[in-house]
Amino acid sequence: MIEWDKIKSSIKGTADITILYGHPEIGYERKLKLKFQLVGTVANEKVTAFTAGIELESDTPYRSS
Repeated sequence: MIEWDKIKSSIKGTADITILYGHPEIGYERKLKLKFQLVGTVANEKVTAFTAGIELESDTPYRSS
């Protein structure tokens, strides 16, 4: 649950996601990192619209030790 100031008409935040991926027989080979800017519009104490814009995206080699 996200708490917000009921006087405001929107809520804002960020989300950071890291995904490790690769071939099932080889293991993790790549690391994808994403950072999102999140905005929700509030009306009648309910979120009525939601957007997520990508601020940062990087896909790099990953090596497990």
